[in-house]
Parts: sequence; structure tokens; C-alpha cells
Amino acid sequence: MIVDPTTDLNKYYKIISEPYDRAMREDFVEGSLSTGAYDANDYSYCWKLVKLANGRYVFQNAVTGKYIVPQNGMRSHTYTTATAEGNGFEFKRNTSDAYVLAFEMVDAQGVGIHCAESQGYRPVGWYEGSEANKWIFKVATVDEKKLEAQRESYNLRTDLTKNVDKYAAAIAKVFLSITKLRR
Repeated sequence: MIVDPTTDLNKYYKIISEPYDRAMREDFVEGSLSTGAYDANDYSYCWKLVKLANGRYVFQNAVTGKYIVPQNGMRSHTYTTATAEGNGFEFKRNTSDAYVLAFEMVDAQGVGIHCAESQGYRPVGWYEGSEANKWIFKVATVDEKKLEAQRESYNLRTDLTKNVDKYAAAIAKVFLSITKLRR
């Protein structure tokens, strides 16, 4: 069921491109947004809305805890995520079709999040009011134990990535010691 996510900020939501039926997710390997067929077992497709003091909203990923980063009105650039909330997005109803409860996430200077078919359906900045700027929200069913397991996996991967040089040096040291013992 399509809902207005501003009515309950405690739930996780699927954010789906209305014209393309593609769900937004955080591709945390790249640190950017992508879209695809919704996978109920992959919580990188799940988002919480957080209302800021300025009245704007930020969208927080369930797995990484990162937020979609506003681009200050840049067009055709893929949206990314970061740990900082930033200044958020204006969240407004798209009324181009009175029978669809669709929304736009407006960044700045009349530019919002757009599902760009021409760019592999990546969420990029484009002029508000465009058909591909229409997003619908559905409540996501989240199993807290599975979510915690996905967060733990993400944190382990992040730790490995941050410390790759340290781990590589330790492995090299072990192999050097083994080589010396065999001589």
C-alpha cells in the first residue's frame, strides 16, 4: 500500500520510482544510490525519514545509517550518501496525477531526485516536476535480527576497507616469517 511517510517517522520505507517501479537503495560499495527490483531480504532498500528543525527531511538508510547527500541543485550527478545529515530535502506531493500518492524530494534550485533512465536508472539531480522525479513510498517489513546482522556485515566490511593496509602488512609479515622458518 502506498503511504505518506511523513505521518509515521518511526517506520522504514521502500522508496520506489513511480514511472519505472524501481526501488532506491544505497550501494554502499560505491557510496552512491542506485535502483532495482525491490529485494525484501536486502535492507539497503529500506529508509527512514527524519524531519530536521528547518522543516526539511533527510533519508537515512537502514543498514548503513547514512543519509542521502543534497547536491545543491546540480543536475545529472548521481546522489551519494554520508554520515552527516546535511540540510535535507523539501518533501512535497507531486500532483501531476491526482490518483497517485507520489512525492518529490527537492534538493535546491528547483532540482530534485530523479530516476534517470538515460543513466541506468541512477538517482540523479534533475528539474522538479519531471515524470521521473515521482516517488512512491511503501512501508517496509523489517526483521530487527536480520537488520542487525546486515549492519554487522556492513560494519565488518567497512572496517576491512578502512584497515586494508594494516591487514595486508600483517599477512605479509606472517608469510615472511613462514618463509624464514623454511630456510
